[in-house]
Parts: sequence; structure tokens; C-alpha cells
Amino acid sequence: MVVCKFGGAVLATPEGFPAMASIVSSLGDESVVVVSALGSTTRLLDAALADAHSADLEGAMHHVAELERLHGVCLARLGLDGQAARSLQVLVQERLTALTTMLRGIATTRQCTPRVRDRVLSWGEDLAREIAVRWLNAQGLSARGVPSRSVIV
Repeated sequence: MVVCKFGGAVLATPEGFPAMASIVSSLGDESVVVVSALGSTTRLLDAALADAHSADLEGAMHHVAELERLHGVCLARLGLDGQAARSLQVLVQERLTALTTMLRGIATTRQCTPRVRDRVLSWGEDLAREIAVRWLNAQGLSARGVPSRSVIV
């Protein structure tokens, strides 16, 4: 089995996804692909979390808006059309709504447990995984997403 990891900087550029597909197609069926959050996603999530924890909801929402922009640009650059593009746009909006809800709760209580922090910071990897799976499938490769929390003990 081959395990291959693609970092967020690679997947933040329009050239990164085709490069990933080229490498993945050469790996064979017994391979695992791990993706990081796109570009500056983790830094933005950490900043949103810090703002929410200090009750600066406006600052946190500014970072959420930047996450929306970053992922929107990525989706536009991928050039997906039809159902794949629509499903990703819906997915990004659903995930942003859930993230916003979590940040509002943190801002209200001014509490952030390690578990909540991990959940917020994992948002980027979860979304990157879903984008990568849909994009690889649209390229004719057979891919399925497996959340890391389902395989790590």
C-alpha cells in the first residue's frame, strides 16, 4: 500500500489538483491519499477561534468570510461543472454555516475546550478531503473520502 500526502499549498493553486490526479493515477488501487486544508485555511480557522474565544464575533466572522472567499476561488479554478460543482458549493455553504454556529457558541460562552478546538481546526481538512474526492472522481479516478477520525484511535 502506498500513502501519499498533499499539502495545502499544493492544493491552493489551479495546477495542484491536476498534479495530484496525475500522481494518484500512477499509484494503483491500493493507495491512500491524505490531503491538508487548502492554503491558509488552518491559520484562518485559528484566528477565527481566537477572536471568538475573546468574544470578538465580528473578527471571527471576518475570517469566516475569508475562508468562504478562499474556497470559492479554489472551486472556480477547478473548472468543475454540473452536479459536481453544485454539490461542492452547497457543501461549502453547509460547512460554513456549521462553523459559524460553533464560533457563535464559543463567543457567547467564551469557552473553548480542546475537543471543540480540534473540531474547528479539523474543518479545513474535512472540506479539502471532500473537494479532492469529488474532483478526483470527476477526473475518472475512483476515490472515496474517509474522515480521519473514523480510522484513528
